[in-house]
Amino acid sequence: MADEHQPEELELRADAAFAADGIPMARPVAIADGAVSVEPVHEIFLADSSRRAVCVDIVVVLLGLVALELLSEIAISFATGIGELPDDAAKSDINKIMIMAVMPARAAIVTIVVALVLSWRNQSLRSVGISTERLGVNLLLGLVSLGIASGFIFSWGVALQFFAPATAQSFAENADAIMSFLPRQAPIHFAWMFLAVGLWEELFFRGFLMTRLRRLTGGWTWAAIASSILFVVPHAIDQKAIALVPISILAAVFCLVTIWRRSIVPAIVAHWLFDFSTFLFLYYFASGDSWQ
Repeated sequence: MADEHQPEELELRADAAFAADGIPMARPVAIADGAVSVEPVHEIFLADSSRRAVCVDIVVVLLGLVALELLSEIAISFATGIGELPDDAAKSDINKIMIMAVMPARAAIVTIVVALVLSWRNQSLRSVGISTERLGVNLLLGLVSLGIASGFIFSWGVALQFFAPATAQSFAENADAIMSFLPRQAPIHFAWMFLAVGLWEELFFRGFLMTRLRRLTGGWTWAAIASSILFVVPHAIDQKAIALVPISILAAVFCLVTIWRRSIVPAIVAHWLFDFSTFLFLYYFASGDSWQ
């Protein structure tokens, strides 16, 4: 009879979990005969890539793009005449015409180089923020991002004009610098060119470089700062210093929306529309007779 009052022996299961002293621990709640699943880490975090691997990827892509850029410059030099180019070669008609072809070619080159690295690493386009997931929302957020960036830039411009009115001349000079290397064409002819610019710059600086720098540094902050600096520096070559502030604002907004959405689609849309709308403004209101 004494045995009736003894507690029943626990039945141990093969999949049971135990603490260090052998005490059974609670298992995950079962739903439909399966444990509660944990959402996989988004591929943009590159969880399966080592820091050494992303370093190699960055170096390979940078060297590849530099080499291709040098080849394109050589091609332009030959197209404008073998030998030393004249001082005003940047304003020559042939250079202006080639700009229309160089930008899409550059977008294609960047896309191909990045795609080759992704194929080499067995990574998908999602690892650089390219996906059709929630495409409509991301397209709409591109417009929102454009509005936010434009608002900050407009506020900065108004403040600058109020506290430093002499900078108006710098704005005019920068407008002339932009229009000086573009051929005189109808605005619609530039729509696809600026789309190519937005595509390759966002694919490289935000989609590829920033995500790899995040894996390298361990966080988004330094990755966004470093990629933004590398984004701004090339613009200093053909634009005035006054333009680097709005370009930095754009870089910050594009980084934030890319990190938030895990997609470069909003940044591509905002980048394209900003460049094209700025061009339209210069074309109709600011260029005057300086656009030759």
